[in-house]
Amino acid sequence: MVLLPFFLLAGVLSFPFAMLAGRIQRHKRQRNKQNLEVQMSAQGRVMGWPDFLKALNETRGTAIVERYSLKGPVHLWWTSDNVYEVCPHPTVDWMALHDESYGPFAAWCRERYTGPDAGTALLVSAAPPTEGRSLYSRFESCTGPERWIEIVPPELVRKAASWR
Repeated sequence: MVLLPFFLLAGVLSFPFAMLAGRIQRHKRQRNKQNLEVQMSAQGRVMGWPDFLKALNETRGTAIVERYSLKGPVHLWWTSDNVYEVCPHPTVDWMALHDESYGPFAAWCRERYTGPDAGTALLVSAAPPTEGRSLYSRFESCTGPERWIEIVPPELVRKAASWR
């Protein structure tokens, strides 16, 4: 009973702090995404949204959805390869991606496709919000012949393995 006012005060004071921390984290994520897009643009590795949709509809490659967590950030990449044909490692669904046996696939995908220095995949420029959501719904429902794969960056796989 005696501590109740202190807990209420702590709860009230923590709200602005949590809001500020969330805003800082969002700003940092946005800045990192912009830096990645500038770096990829300098290397000629950026694909416009209309070109991506055209390639996706023509099923002439694979969309790579690089997801850092369920909340994001998410980077969308495009390669003209059929990743499922050329991949030397087994592919798994997103929930199993944090397993350490997934590590070799994550490292291979980073080296070959999504690595900022040596990768070959094109970073897809930002989509209009409604189109991005509808695209992900299309992937999840598998209503078309398009190929896509969802990956977790290898540094997160190593981090998850070290927690065990």
